[in-house]
Amino acid sequence: MAYDRLILEILTMSGEKGLTPKKISLHVYNSTNSLFAEADYEQISRSVSAWLKRNSTASDSLVEKTGQRGHYRLNMNSAQARQLMLTFSDAEEDEESGKNDENLDLSLSLFD
Repeated sequence: MAYDRLILEILTMSGEKGLTPKKISLHVYNSTNSLFAEADYEQISRSVSAWLKRNSTASDSLVEKTGQRGHYRLNMNSAQARQLMLTFSDAEEDEESGKNDENLDLSLSLFD
């Protein structure tokens, strides 16, 4: 199972400071774990760490290390990361507009 989409969403929300692989793994674990399909935390942790190492090697990689030891964040100098931020912000706007439509009262009045 690929966790790349979840990792990118988590890093997008983390902001400039970034997160440690342990915290990212915990977020991914909580997102994928359910009552009927238990996820293996150790396997998720290994997958997240490997993904972060693989995607933070080059200077134009999607993910970069921060100044703090063991923290990762999105690389805003990367064209992929900027596009990703636009994609996630568009998705959030779509969800917000959908929520506004659901809150409208479309019931008929009994006393008109």
